[in-house]
Amino acid sequence: MTGYIYVFLWFAVGLLLLFRFGKENKVFYPLGGFFLLLGVWWLVDTLQGGTMFQGVWGWVLRVVTAGALVLACTVYYKETKRSREEDEARKREQAEARKAAMLPRDGEPLSEKAGDETDAPGENGLQENPDGPGADAPGGESSGGDADGE
Repeated sequence: MTGYIYVFLWFAVGLLLLFRFGKENKVFYPLGGFFLLLGVWWLVDTLQGGTMFQGVWGWVLRVVTAGALVLACTVYYKETKRSREEDEARKREQAEARKAAMLPRDGEPLSEKAGDETDAPGENGLQENPDGPGADAPGGESSGGDADGE
């Protein structure tokens, strides 16, 4: 009974790789074919009573499996390398765009004049309280907090 579950599993994975994921990357076509081959292998093994994993046929399956693994690892390595290079190129482009956005345009000064009336906090810079240091409000009351109320 377990053999039929594996047959169904291998066929399902093979068909998904072929028809669903084959459009994303061409490597899924041979891998899907490999899983369909595994489904056929398990079906024959289940129907014959367990002779397909022994002797020469067992070694044939191991060689085919090793070939599929080498193919999958090679494609994975190339895709990872290509993806990493694309990410680095995109990051460089973004950094150059940020740098270009921070540079002044032709004829534009680097910054506005210091002391411009619209940017300054007051007419003459920082303003002090006219009642002197320590006075909170007009009227001369200090905020020191004398205990005797003076």
